[in-house]
Amino acid sequence: LVVNGKLGINENSLSSNARLQVRFDNAQSYNAYNALTNPSMIIKNLTSGASKFASLGFITEANGEGAISLVQGSGNINADMTFSLRSSGARTEHLRITHDGNVGIGTPGPTAKLHVFKGESGAVANNTDSTLVLENSSHTYINFLTPANKESGILWGDDANNNTGMVTYSNLTDNMTITAADDIVLNADKINVGNNKPLWSGSYGGALFLKGNNATAARHAELTIVNSTGASIGTGLVVDNDLQVGIGIESPGAKLEIKDGDLWLNGATSGSNPEIFFIDDSGVGTAGVKIRYGNGDGNLYFDHKWDDAGS
Repeated sequence: LVVNGKLGINENSLSSNARLQVRFDNAQSYNAYNALTNPSMIIKNLTSGASKFASLGFITEANGEGAISLVQGSGNINADMTFSLRSSGARTEHLRITHDGNVGIGTPGPTAKLHVFKGESGAVANNTDSTLVLENSSHTYINFLTPANKESGILWGDDANNNTGMVTYSNLTDNMTITAADDIVLNADKINVGNNKPLWSGSYGGALFLKGNNATAARHAELTIVNSTGASIGTGLVVDNDLQVGIGIESPGAKLEIKDGDLWLNGATSGSNPEIFFIDDSGVGTAGVKIRYGNGDGNLYFDHKWDDAGS
């Protein structure tokens, strides 16, 4: 039926806008087999050979062109679906769905369920278990854009929970959170932490500070206590650039320096006698001096070359 330049196939009541209207009443429910074996309209190319195609084209007045094509694969046993556009005179394929269900954006050969290609990376092939591949010849990012009071992240799930692991970022607090149902394992040559930034536990808790000075190479590690903002409440246990240990002081003047405090050696039982050793490189039990407190009699002993029982 042709009415006023409009064509209707198996249709008497034509739409006011459509130039071509095809009617195909089909009582079958949709599935892939029915859609492919009983289509409403067929565009056919029976020429044999790989890369032969059947297309549906679109053209606008100002050189706008687009096409949806079915491209024959090798061996005449499968085909890919492609979407192509014209831009600035160049006609380019932008998206392809391969016969095995992979989707390629910017690539005719997607190697995962979704492969987004912006440039040749030169890298080895992606892991075969990858569901998503992002490839570029320069820096490659995933960019999450969310409102200022919302959170974005990546969630990992299993058969029991949809978020057993998470990496999230809150735009409201500017905090990044890494969560796991069990351990978080970091495996690298080294882990860099910002200068004088604490690694700490809880709103109030212990913290490890790593402090450095790039100009002088002076640096030290400090184990201390922090307040609810993560700020240190005082100098704790310090190991400095020369491997000297300070307690309550950031710049110890000896192998061990305690500032504003005491050193206690506590023998909890009568058989435990606290001792301080002074030895050379011969080792304990060979030569040296020790100060020993007799926990049983309350006496203080000064012993030398203790293997000879001298006192």
